[in-house]
Amino acid sequence: MSAGRSHVRLRNLLQLLSEYAGNLPLHLFLQEQFRKHKEWGSSDRRFYREYVYAAMRLGQAYPLDRPAERLLLTAFLRNDTENFEAWKTAIHLPSVSADASTALELFPEYQADQVIPFSNLISSRLDKTKLVQHLQQLLPVYARILPKADKGIMVLPPEAELLPGNALRLPPGSDLGEWIEDGFLQIQDMSSQLVCQRISPLTEGACWDICCGAGGKSLFLAEHLPADQLYCSDIRPSILENLSERFTKAGLPQPWTASIDLAHETAGSLSFNKGEATSTIAHAAFETIVADVPCSGSGTWSRNPENLCFFPGNSQTPEQFAALQQRLIRNAWPFLKPGGKLHYITCSVYVLENENNASLLCRELGGIAFEDAYAVGYEQASDTLYHAVWQKS
Repeated sequence: MSAGRSHVRLRNLLQLLSEYAGNLPLHLFLQEQFRKHKEWGSSDRRFYREYVYAAMRLGQAYPLDRPAERLLLTAFLRNDTENFEAWKTAIHLPSVSADASTALELFPEYQADQVIPFSNLISSRLDKTKLVQHLQQLLPVYARILPKADKGIMVLPPEAELLPGNALRLPPGSDLGEWIEDGFLQIQDMSSQLVCQRISPLTEGACWDICCGAGGKSLFLAEHLPADQLYCSDIRPSILENLSERFTKAGLPQPWTASIDLAHETAGSLSFNKGEATSTIAHAAFETIVADVPCSGSGTWSRNPENLCFFPGNSQTPEQFAALQQRLIRNAWPFLKPGGKLHYITCSVYVLENENNASLLCRELGGIAFEDAYAVGYEQASDTLYHAVWQKS
């Protein structure tokens, strides 16, 4: 590559980093930029995508207000000698020894162990060094085969690896849109599938998924519940519409749904709908409550490394997420039957959102703790989730 082209790429990378403010997912930002710059060829777009993501994966390890130095450090860490040498002529580093040869010698402010924001709050049950290394990797795509898929007819995607429990693992970036549209597959991270396997099978009693989102876990639960026993709620009506569409594509019976803001105290009963029908639920109605609560999402940042740089956003800190999670569980708890189980789930690595919250809430609400565990992302090339189970006494 000519030095001139290398410097053009540096200029464009600096423009991309200066315009990205973390206010929308990085992949959507890059899609917009690539539409605007049609003069960039496919190899240029691939180069820019890889470098922008790699620069984000540095997280808090190097000052954010020095994008040129971050790019130079990124080139050094990627062993991209050609661009590193070319860019050095345009990027003036602080004075360093002529024989400097390590990242720390060349970039004295580089702190490799500070990639993750609020690193002092990471659970002691996780290996911080392995967690940081994991954040630098591209993760496989995981999916689950849905009941609608007749394995005798459906042709598995190329390069798909079949795992236990009807799970699939595919290379990073694999496009499964065709199979998802047909209702044959559902994108679901491996750690999420493992947590669902711990929850199921549910063979009796009603189950309430209190923060169902677009329904990844709900679809799993529906396969292990009697018809008419799954209740799903979320604060966002549009998300519930997406959930309904997913159930229709998968050929599964529609769950009861309701738009509920559990951050505020609930009445003595809740109303769920299914088509024109209404189901009124009183206290002590559910055998199982699944609480995959809103969280920092820090266990998923291998896939969304921009959060390493721009978390917290909108003043949301681990402490604030922990307080929200407590409100949600306290308001859902009265609807659990005596002897029923609550499954508390986060995709966080922070102890405040996980062990501390589970211990506090279980003790406060009079629950009986059964187990808690991490699905550790760096052990299986997936996200990191926390799962605690306790029973109503």
